[in-house]
Amino acid sequence: ILMVKDNREAQAIRVLKGRLASLSLIKKHDLKPLVNELFLRSLDKGFEDLLLVLIDSGFPDNFNNAIYGNIKSRRFPSYLLLTISLGRLRVIERIFETQPRVHLNKGWFNGIRPLMMAQMTPKLTWKSFQITELILKGGGEPNRSISYSTYLKGLSFRQRRLNKIEGVGSRGHREIYKKTRIYAIDFACSRGKFESAQVILKYEKKP
Repeated sequence: ILMVKDNREAQAIRVLKGRLASLSLIKKHDLKPLVNELFLRSLDKGFEDLLLVLIDSGFPDNFNNAIYGNIKSRRFPSYLLLTISLGRLRVIERIFETQPRVHLNKGWFNGIRPLMMAQMTPKLTWKSFQITELILKGGGEPNRSISYSTYLKGLSFRQRRLNKIEGVGSRGHREIYKKTRIYAIDFACSRGKFESAQVILKYEKKP
């Protein structure tokens, strides 16, 4: 963990290789929180080689779980959702290779799904498009949607700001937002991710 804090990824990999080969070791109660911290710090810094070592060693054992708590928790995102939000393409590819049962259509944070989250990340040239394509090929459904009011609840700071600027808090606006549905393609278009929007269209089910 200290090596990751000091941006010494290569040294951290050398220390870990051969020491995390056993999943039974990682599952020890006193060690698991430390490995979890190591994984999250590496994810934040973009140390993808180190992350692949951890994944190949069996951690986390379920990417559908919340990063803190259990799979039923909604206070925190899942490992999968967090990895997508940070645009870690190589890590996402390895997740799909090692854990074919990842939940690609499960809603987190008031309904935000992996395919939606992939469009909400910063525009990372073709990386964002590749992540979108991976999710769609893996079974992500572009026809899933959330209400606009639900979307705003997940972004409380933005909602307060909009209330001051646009009068979103009025009764009329609230009724409109309850009836308005937002899809992954809406997120893609609003952020100028036109390549992602095109591939989403190909996978959309026609009524």
